[in-house]
Amino acid sequence: MAESHNERIARMRTAYREAHERFAMRLRNAQAEAVERRPADGGWSATQIGWHVAAVDASFAALVSGERPGAQPIPDRGPRS
Repeated sequence: MAESHNERIARMRTAYREAHERFAMRLRNAQAEAVERRPADGGWSATQIGWHVAAVDASFAALVSGERPGAQPIPDRGPRS
């Protein structure tokens, strides 16, 4: 039997939460020098990447919930299959 829309959403949410927690744990457990170091060729440090992920998560959550000014909440269309 094919995976339903709601099952796909649940699977993706779980996978995202697990990946996000692994990422956050790696940042928490790393030495400060390692996470603050920027690549020699430029780019962002792990700390900057972590901040960016948190900011995008918060912004996306506010957009979906309607808390972000000018944004409309995504309507609940009920279960899909």
